[in-house]
Amino acid sequence: MCTPQPFLGVHSDPATSACLRGRIACDASSACDEPLNRSCLTAHIPAWGGVTLDRVSCCLRCCLRQWIHRLGLEANAQHWRDRGVDFSVSDGRGGVRADGDAQLQLRAAQPVDSVLNLRFSIARFADFQAVERRDWQCLADGCEGVEAPRFRAASRRRSGSLVVLNGWGWSRAKYVRVLASVDRALPDGPLVVYFGDDWSWNVSGLARFDAPFTKLACHFAMNLDDDAASLPTARQVPIGLNAGWAPSLGTGSSAAVDMSAVLRAHGRLPGTVSHRTKQLHCCCQRSWTHRRRAYEGLFAAGHQHCTRSALERTGATDSLVAQYLNHKFVAAPHGNGNTDFRVWEVLMAGSVPVVDHFPAHDWLYDGLPIVRVKDWSAVTPGFLSEEWERIQSGVKAGRLGWAKAYFPFWFGTFTAHLSPVNT
Repeated sequence: MCTPQPFLGVHSDPATSACLRGRIACDASSACDEPLNRSCLTAHIPAWGGVTLDRVSCCLRCCLRQWIHRLGLEANAQHWRDRGVDFSVSDGRGGVRADGDAQLQLRAAQPVDSVLNLRFSIARFADFQAVERRDWQCLADGCEGVEAPRFRAASRRRSGSLVVLNGWGWSRAKYVRVLASVDRALPDGPLVVYFGDDWSWNVSGLARFDAPFTKLACHFAMNLDDDAASLPTARQVPIGLNAGWAPSLGTGSSAAVDMSAVLRAHGRLPGTVSHRTKQLHCCCQRSWTHRRRAYEGLFAAGHQHCTRSALERTGATDSLVAQYLNHKFVAAPHGNGNTDFRVWEVLMAGSVPVVDHFPAHDWLYDGLPIVRVKDWSAVTPGFLSEEWERIQSGVKAGRLGWAKAYFPFWFGTFTAHLSPVNT
């Protein structure tokens, strides 16, 4: 049975929460000697209130380091570092990006305790991984076995496993045999699968994929349909930030940028609201059919700047982030799958994403300052004004925050089935 971490709110780990609220000072150079309860991973991160990436990084640094160590995952991270594995080399279907891509260099620079929730952040700690199409081909053809260091880390744990996969050939029987071999190779105890593909899972497809795993506790996937999300072993998770922190800038753009540096360049602005004088940002996404219809709805609702030309506009990333910072809301209709990188980029910039409503996303978005809509033509300026008041009220009451926008929450969720090792 898959039991994901709940949104724990303001009552989780008082010391960490006090740090995140700015009530106690944080020293990024201090030793991490004091034991921290596991709930620190899901500590409430206030939305706005001056909260910045630097504060989150500092306040959660010891928590994340301690639980990486206590769960025996340092050895896994070292294994992949020693082999030079960079999990951002794969696109959404397992294809390989060009060698030397600037995105790879940025991703490689992310430390093991980074709080940024990139698409494959959890892969740093995997017991077994296959995130490229060529990995699957090798496994299927037998060029290397599932026990090979290319695929399996030398874990310290004797029970429980974390498997990270992407881009598999789901229609071919030999890939199912590969999954059965993976299941047999891993130690006893609960197994969690994180699947990073853009593929949209239905009930039959998910059941077919999961069948070879006899020890499966939970399958975390980015694009579950509503029926698949109702399965006891399935949970929807965020697509996260694009590899290399390259926000989606529209058709044909592949510019990579270190968005953490961009956010830090704006100081406290991502964590404040007083300067957000504009209501809704509409700009710069790939021109999928659904997005064009969403923009047509927004235009009809009274947002005259939400045009197809605005949707298809491109521009420099730092300029786009600066625009987020000036707006309360950012339109983020879904793209190829049911989720989108834009949602998580916007949250990191301190704006409120306006997204499509899918019942499968109920738990995913619970506790986040997000607006979910079924009819884009109903998103009038008056509606957004009411939503802003609702969100500000929820933030003040501690019902809404940014915990799920950062990696520690998801690290805690993906590793909830693992018990601490003897250290």
